[in-house]
Amino acid sequence: MRREFAENRPKVEQEATQALLKLRERVIRANEIDKAFEGTSAVDLSHFDDHVQRARAVVADWMVASNTVGPSRAIADRAFARLMAPRTPGKRGQSMKHCVVIETYLDKARLGGAAGLRTRSAGFASFLALSMSIASRPTSARPTIP
Repeated sequence: MRREFAENRPKVEQEATQALLKLRERVIRANEIDKAFEGTSAVDLSHFDDHVQRARAVVADWMVASNTVGPSRAIADRAFARLMAPRTPGKRGQSMKHCVVIETYLDKARLGGAAGLRTRSAGFASFLALSMSIASRPTSARPTIP
């Protein structure tokens, strides 16, 4: 994950900056349309001015708090099976990296649950495991949400 994060960070930051710029352009246009119809208010997006920098700081904190997990043949096998199935996030012909990340999370969630961990991070890991389990089912087998 650290390698993937390092590889993707500049692209994600650029995409976030561009998306915020597009949002600003659309809001300016909407404000102008509203003004043409005698509107007196304007949407203020100034709270997004330093969003990319704040997000970068939060992710840096996450990286400091994270743990490195060594490679596992069982995780690699499950990731490959996920990729070939294809089960979310795997698709045939794509990189196995995302599947390895998901299977690593699921493995740690299983180990944490087996050890009786009930911390917030273990709870999140359990939620992630359940979410991925549901997402990997065929659409017809997913539970309906009222």
